[in-house]
Amino acid sequence: MLDAVEALVLRWFGDSLTWLRIDGSTAGSKRGEVAAQFQNDPAVDMLLLMTGIGSLGLNLSSADTVVMLDHDWNPMVDLQAMDRAHRIGQ
Repeated sequence: MLDAVEALVLRWFGDSLTWLRIDGSTAGSKRGEVAAQFQNDPAVDMLLLMTGIGSLGLNLSSADTVVMLDHDWNPMVDLQAMDRAHRIGQ
């Protein structure tokens, strides 16, 4: 799903939008670095990530909008992701 979203972002916005991505292929040691870059670099517009990645305790308080796509088969994972999204910016 993230591949499809990334392809649409690239097609619609091209080089005018900068984004980062954290998924299952992102090394655990690099996830914190990517999240920190998203938090601290105003040039980064968007962070694409999976709900499972977000449940690992990443702090994304600088996000102002959350769009959830392709819900998990486990409704509790989705509810946890929604709860975290509602706490963004606190």
